[in-house]
Amino acid sequence: GSVLCWGRNSDGQLGVGDTSHRSTPTLVQGLTEVAHLALGGYHSCAANETGLFCWGWNSDGQLGTGDNTNRRTPVAVPGFTTVKKLALGGVHSCATNAEDTLHCWGDNYYGQLGVGNTTNLNTPTEVAISGVKELVLGGYHSCALNEDDELYCFGHNSFGQLGLGDNTNCLTPTPVAMSSVAKFDLGQEHTCVLDDNGSIFCFGYNYQGQLGLGDTTDRNTPTLVISN
Repeated sequence: GSVLCWGRNSDGQLGVGDTSHRSTPTLVQGLTEVAHLALGGYHSCAANETGLFCWGWNSDGQLGTGDNTNRRTPVAVPGFTTVKKLALGGVHSCATNAEDTLHCWGDNYYGQLGVGNTTNLNTPTEVAISGVKELVLGGYHSCALNEDDELYCFGHNSFGQLGLGDNTNCLTPTPVAMSSVAKFDLGQEHTCVLDDNGSIFCFGYNYQGQLGLGDTTDRNTPTLVISN
């Protein structure tokens, strides 16, 4: 399908060739038969059968174009001819290719790219986790589900949002102590997981009660919210 965007456009994140805000849906030129679409803080990406395209803010290389120049229209990301999963965080991006291999790029201050260091990357870089079938990025943390339904998380962990039992940032994909994960999602600084039994677990930042546990205490391990 086609892509239409609207809203704030200060960094070209609408992909319409300028930086004027839009209050109505506006067609993004040059994108057809789009199968995947994801939005970050101030950048956007889409994929079709010909490859991966990104546009908008590029301060930390989150567009994957090999530089740090903002783009006002979609630009091809080198190295991707097939995209199976696509997700954008606040200032970073990740995607899987035809072999279900995970690649990430952009801001890496907290290790959210999962490549073992905290160096920003402006080109897609392979992450040491195989068989990725689901992928979600938060503000500054990332999680991926492999073909065995095992959840791995990495990046910012000051509030326990990686669910690893501590509050230490993690630079590589690390397994979360949960089995049979069916679905999961990430917020800015918290994470929730649905298991195969239909129960929901949440962890991370809880100052406004976003974990749904009846209090405002952070959790650094998966904590039961709803039991099925």
